[in-house]
Amino acid sequence: MAENISCDDFDVELEFKSGSNAYKKIVNGDYKVVVVSLSRLPSHGLETAKALRSNKKVRNIPLIFVDGKGEALGKAKSVVPDAVYVKFSEIKDVLENLSFQE
Repeated sequence: MAENISCDDFDVELEFKSGSNAYKKIVNGDYKVVVVSLSRLPSHGLETAKALRSNKKVRNIPLIFVDGKGEALGKAKSVVPDAVYVKFSEIKDVLENLSFQE
């Protein structure tokens, strides 16, 4: 998956085994955007996103959810309404069009 979303402006890291590990990496790192898949274990990605939004240090990092459907998508939108929601096929365009304030 990471190789499918890499683009010139980003180094992409993939963490799919543990939301806790992802959370720790993000809080202790220098990330400009976080992409969360809702296609596999959506509740885990949603819990990680909620934890990120509650952490003062990283709460403003843009969150992008990909491939959500049905109940999982509805729940994510209600819990993290400021996130961007896209299909996986659109992720490169979304990343390339993000603007960051340094």
